[in-house]
Amino acid sequence: MNKSPARHALEDAYLNTDYRVLLPRKALTFRIGEYDADAEESLFKHCGIQQEWAIITPCNPNSEKNDDDANLAALARLRQELEVVGLRYFQAINQSPDGEWPEHGYLVVDPEPAKAKSLGRRYRQNAFVSGNKGEAPKLIWLL
Repeated sequence: MNKSPARHALEDAYLNTDYRVLLPRKALTFRIGEYDADAEESLFKHCGIQQEWAIITPCNPNSEKNDDDANLAALARLRQELEVVGLRYFQAINQSPDGEWPEHGYLVVDPEPAKAKSLGRRYRQNAFVSGNKGEAPKLIWLL
């Protein structure tokens, strides 16, 4: 499958991002393509995940830097939407290694794949992170 030019340009940045889930007493860090059984066990236990999860951010649509107020407003809209449809969620932050590009979002517990894709597209994201029990996290491209 051929990658779009936009996807190719973003792939290295996304693959080198730390995806952190903020739990009440600790943060768990995930990386694309790296399976961490201990982190997965802790995540599933603390979040009540049955099979899968997704990290979705509404910040910086199309990977274009937004101001803090716009990102916070989008984050509030996403949180409200998750509550309305009854999906459980936990705070997450996607962070570049240099700390220059933080994006807040939510780890969504056991979302239907179509719903996760719909949320990512609605907030004009290029991709989101998906995790399945026993597998390394992966990017789900929306481009």
